[in-house]
Amino acid sequence: MDKVIGLIYRFRANDYQINLMDFDKHDQDILMNMMEKYDDDCTCIRGDRMLNIGSADVDFFESKWAKQDAEAKRKALAKKLYEVGMRETNILYDDQADEQLTEEELADALKNKKPTAYILETFLQFCDGSQEEEDYKKFFDAAMEIVHYMEGME
Repeated sequence: MDKVIGLIYRFRANDYQINLMDFDKHDQDILMNMMEKYDDDCTCIRGDRMLNIGSADVDFFESKWAKQDAEAKRKALAKKLYEVGMRETNILYDDQADEQLTEEELADALKNKKPTAYILETFLQFCDGSQEEEDYKKFFDAAMEIVHYMEGME
């Protein structure tokens, strides 16, 4: 790379802006001059082509960050389901197989639709009104989190 020609700041997915506030006065003046020069059409020249947010290949980074976000959500959900389904209650304990799920096994199961649907079904089975109100709320809230998680599954 010969020289830095611009900085793109990401606020959240697909929300970008050039940020000039976190630099010393000299660098800020340079960036302000660049902004004034190119701000009208939000582009700059790169060789013989115009460069803008659309052609800056931010989709590559968005894809990478989306995978990281999905992984973090999957692990956070697995942790919550483990707490509710194995520690606070034992609804995820398989009596017939005499198996106790681990948090990692739950996280692995949440990678695919079918095992995730079975976990959802387990939590929904305990939303029949026969539980204590506080347990019912835990199971219902967990089931709704699974539903919202499944909305993002491909």
